Amino acid sequence: MPCQICGAQLLITQPRVMRTLCPRCYGCIIVDRDLAIGISIERLTNLYNLFLRYVRQFKKTRLIAFIVWEREKYSRSYFENFEPFRLSMFVSFSYLIKCLMIEDFDGNMEANEQNTPAIVELFSDYLGLLTEHIYLKEEFAELVATEPFEVSSLTMKDKQRKFLLIYNENYVPLLRTFANNEIYPEDEGKKKADDYREEWEKIRAGFEKKRKQVNYNPRSMITNSYPVVNALYCGLLKNVVFANTFDFSNYEGIVREPIQITELAKGYRAVRDRITITPVASFKDAIRQVFKSKKVEAESILLFAANNTGTFPLFPLLEGNVFISHTTTFIIFLLLHPILLKNVYDDETKRRSKQLEIKKTKEAFERAGFRYLSNVTDRKNSRLEIDGLAGKNGALLVVEVKGWGLTPFYEHKSKHEYLKRDLEGIVDGLKYTKKEGKKIPSLLDKIQYISDNMEKHGFDPAKFKEVKGIIVIEDYPPMEEYRGVKIIGLQDIPKI
Repeated sequence: MPCQICGAQLLITQPRVMRTLCPRCYGCIIVDRDLAIGISIERLTNLYNLFLRYVRQFKKTRLIAFIVWEREKYSRSYFENFEPFRLSMFVSFSYLIKCLMIEDFDGNMEANEQNTPAIVELFSDYLGLLTEHIYLKEEFAELVATEPFEVSSLTMKDKQRKFLLIYNENYVPLLRTFANNEIYPEDEGKKKADDYREEWEKIRAGFEKKRKQVNYNPRSMITNSYPVVNALYCGLLKNVVFANTFDFSNYEGIVREPIQITELAKGYRAVRDRITITPVASFKDAIRQVFKSKKVEAESILLFAANNTGTFPLFPLLEGNVFISHTTTFIIFLLLHPILLKNVYDDETKRRSKQLEIKKTKEAFERAGFRYLSNVTDRKNSRLEIDGLAGKNGALLVVEVKGWGLTPFYEHKSKHEYLKRDLEGIVDGLKYTKKEGKKIPSLLDKIQYISDNMEKHGFDPAKFKEVKGIIVIEDYPPMEEYRGVKIIGLQDIPKI
């Protein structure tokens, strides 16, 4: 909601508690967006060059090997200790492995278990700034100067220290949608992990007692693990930087089912205090056994090496040995389901969307004290279908429900522009499958129909003097109202 005094877009100074301020009323210096993007790029380039200058002092192969081990330890810690799963950190490991393999260097410093975590943490900080740059570019944030400045006299030190990136109101739907899918800012994620730790320990204890071999079924895996799979898929592909790191497009047509990569890893014993290593000849033989006629193609996508840096670094090849990360492989196994089995994943998404239309929305309205009627139709016009009617305190709401929520690339403006277009299309009577909208009964038509025919559907016109439209989506919309129709997330129904 813009500033009530001057109408300017608000800044979000404390996202966790949604504390805002008006930059115009408070006299903030908002940097012109083109200039801000330029300053941000310069800062990022400078930081990356400084980072590379530092890591080039290390022996390349040993440094990469320790980063691979740190990635595996991080993955194990998540599953064994229910530690918060920092998406940016998990991305940092693989992104950094790829970057370093491409670089030509071999210094004298020795990487070890003491200095490698600090190196990865530094790179994770850089990646966080790169994500903030995306927010700036996509208009979810502003660059604010801490004092007046002359562009021509700015030094790199000035650019690093005298400008702050602050989120704006456009960021709020992103934050709430991520949270609704169990993806939180780091401090909130730690708090949630602590809150759920006792419950997690009970679940894990019960699982250990009942552990048994279960036949793998990819459709069941997606259905039963949908929240986790969806969070990984949308979280690890939330912007172009993350998505380029976790690009598995070359797996299509070669990896038939995600279980194949875990079968490959399980062929080697996991060791408690170090990563598993095997000679490349042994690993190639294992690839042949799992992928059979696809052996050559599988080698090209699974063996990440100095001469093959275009693939994901799941099984890095260093000095003739392949590094096998069992728990990391399991996380990638989960992530691959919506990528390689997109049709199955989409079917489950549609099923859950239908469940939202039929059940969850009805229950939410009824808990909020509304009388709710589902699936209202006009016998004279079969195309006019209404998801629901919700009546309370003399007002009758014509409800349209859509299971629209978190998707990959959600940190990019285009996703939200398409969502706005589709929401407006519901009201205007246009359904977009391509660029051009197809004419359908509009929500305004449906409101008029119910105004004229509510008695046919069990609502007394004498008691319901006001008929309004409302759109409910699974997560949080990028707009609150359009042509008099309120647009809300499912979680906000109690606030009506």
